[in-house]
Amino acid sequence: FLGLRPPEGPGGQKPRLLIETEECFSDGRKRDTVRLPGTKKEPHENAKTTAKRILQDMLDIPLQSVQFDLRSAVRYEEETDSPSYPGVRTVYRKAIVDAAVKEGDEAVLKKIGFPASRS
Repeated sequence: FLGLRPPEGPGGQKPRLLIETEECFSDGRKRDTVRLPGTKKEPHENAKTTAKRILQDMLDIPLQSVQFDLRSAVRYEEETDSPSYPGVRTVYRKAIVDAAVKEGDEAVLKKIGFPASRS
């Protein structure tokens, strides 16, 4: 998952996160979601390369507009019923990578629905 947030605002503004609310499939079906943007990690990838792929392929955000904080990445396992295969238990190994839109990139902030930074 990718925890994407706007730059820190003046006066200690509360942080905001980009949340995925719907998944659209190629056949036109839709599924409601409430989660951070994420995808499966490919066998050759690490957490950073997966986060970069989410930015580029899913969110269409240029890499130079975002600063990653890999030191604060959170990793955990979750066992749950598979949403795609009811009745099948699945273990998900998850990593949440923190990233912030760089100060002054108003076009990216507007594109993803964050408020413009106040100078």
